[in-house]
Amino acid sequence: MDKESKYYGVHACLAVWKERPKDIIRVYAHPGKIKAVSSLLKWCAKEKKAYHILEDNELEKLTDSVHHEGICLLAKDPPHPTLQKCFSEDLLLFLAGVGNPHNVGSILRTCAHFGIHYLLGDIRLTPSAKRVAIGGAEKVGVITTHSPIDTLQKLKAKGFSLIAASSDTGTSLYSFSFPKQSVLLLGSESDGLTPDILSLTTHRITIPGTKKVESLNVSVAAALFLGEHFRQKGGI
Repeated sequence: MDKESKYYGVHACLAVWKERPKDIIRVYAHPGKIKAVSSLLKWCAKEKKAYHILEDNELEKLTDSVHHEGICLLAKDPPHPTLQKCFSEDLLLFLAGVGNPHNVGSILRTCAHFGIHYLLGDIRLTPSAKRVAIGGAEKVGVITTHSPIDTLQKLKAKGFSLIAASSDTGTSLYSFSFPKQSVLLLGSESDGLTPDILSLTTHRITIPGTKKVESLNVSVAAALFLGEHFRQKGGI
C-alpha cells in the first residue's frame, strides 16, 4: 500500500501539483486562499479529486501548525531513491545530526537552487521542512540512512572523496578545489561530525570569517559551500 504524507504551505503544495499531480489524494484550503489556488481547485474539480474549504482553526488541527499558509494537501509519497542513483553525481550532500526542520528545509531549497540532486543522512522530511523548502523537496531526492558509516564507505568505494565541513579547522573553502566526485558532510551546529565519521573523510574545509561568533547556521554554511562548488563547476 502506498504511503501518504501531508504537505502544507502554498509553494510546497503547488510544487506537488506541478511535479506529480496524480499523487494528490485531496486538498484543503482556507476561504481566503481560494483565489490564490483557484487553478488547483479547478483542477481538483475536473479530475474528481476531493477538496474541502476549512477555517483557520481546522487547518491548524489538520497540519499541527500555525504556518499552514491556508492550504494543505494529502498525497502519496514519491518513490524513494536508492543509493545507486547517486553514483554518477558530481556532489552529494550528507547531513549527520541535523534535525531542525527549518534547517533541513532551507538546505533542500539551497540544493535545488544549486542543482544538487540528492541529500543523504539521518533525515526526517517533515511537513514543516517541506514548507520551508518552498518546492525544493520535489526537486531533491532524500535518501535517509540509519547506518551512515556503511553508506559513506560504499560511496568512498565508488570513488567519492568525503569532505568534512568544519567550523574552525581545515582548508579555506575559497582555496579548495572540489574533486570530480565529492560528498560534503555537514554535522549539527552543537556537536559537529562524530569521530567515526570524521575518520572516513579525506579533506576538511572551512568558511573563513571574523571568528566573532562561534559558527554559521548550518543552512547558511551549506549555501556557501554549494555556491562555491557551483562556481567551480562552471555555474558562473
